[in-house]
Amino acid sequence: MSKTHEKEIHTIVEISEDRHIPKFKHIAVEDFILSTDSVSFLMAKATIHPGTTSLFRQLLSKRYGNNIHELKAKPEWKTIKQASEELLQKGAILLAVNDSMDFTDAINRELLESDTLYVVCHDRVYEQLTAGE
Repeated sequence: MSKTHEKEIHTIVEISEDRHIPKFKHIAVEDFILSTDSVSFLMAKATIHPGTTSLFRQLLSKRYGNNIHELKAKPEWKTIKQASEELLQKGAILLAVNDSMDFTDAINRELLESDTLYVVCHDRVYEQLTAGE
């Protein structure tokens, strides 16, 4: 399809186990989705923490208005904590920086302009955050 349309395509592969990921490195797969683990994980979490399935359902559905969005770091954000606080004031919750959700050292961890931030917010908030880009 990439060759036919002469466009770069972001490749996603559904796998049944994490250990299969190295088998796909030679064909330049960018993302992996664990098929069976995600459903069984959600079921296990729901038995221990009732209500968590509705949170994931909201994130996985366009019906609720709050979605995961991608942002580039602003030059004035020097640390993850600074970015997180400003985003929260504007109605967005910082979920991850690049592929890391570990914010234990957010107060000191430097944020680079090349970093990609993933936030949860309403679509209208995302539009406000990206206005003028």
